[in-house]
Amino acid sequence: MVADLGCGPGYYTLALAECIGPKGKVYAVDSDKKAIRAVDKKAEKGGYHNIQAHASSAHDLSFIKDGSVDFILAEGLLCFMAPKHHESAVNEIRRILNSRGLAFISVDKGPGSYVSKAEWENILKGFRVKRRGDPLIGDRWTEVSTKQR
Repeated sequence: MVADLGCGPGYYTLALAECIGPKGKVYAVDSDKKAIRAVDKKAEKGGYHNIQAHASSAHDLSFIKDGSVDFILAEGLLCFMAPKHHESAVNEIRRILNSRGLAFISVDKGPGSYVSKAEWENILKGFRVKRRGDPLIGDRWTEVSTKQR
């Protein structure tokens, strides 16, 4: 299973659905109901039956079972959330990611980002970092693995 958190209108969702095939499942999650309707329309038009779209915030993924997701895409997710929800969204990512799972998490840099460098480093402490961008130049993307024990 895959989760595309902050999926918007589904650009990556469809590619993920294609990659995992018809026997897999992609959870497409976005708080914008209009974006979720767009995902549903694209999935129907493309014949994708392995996409389950949800209009929900990433800080409440209660419809996804604990440890059930193999890969999470959170491209810029935290930058579009209120800072007060960052911690609960990260906790949900940890909760749904299975023990062998991977996640790709990124945040924007600069004054428009709601994620400071300090918060970003604190977020990463809860995961095993596999690869990451160069924090010295503000390149804040990271591939994380199993939860830290």
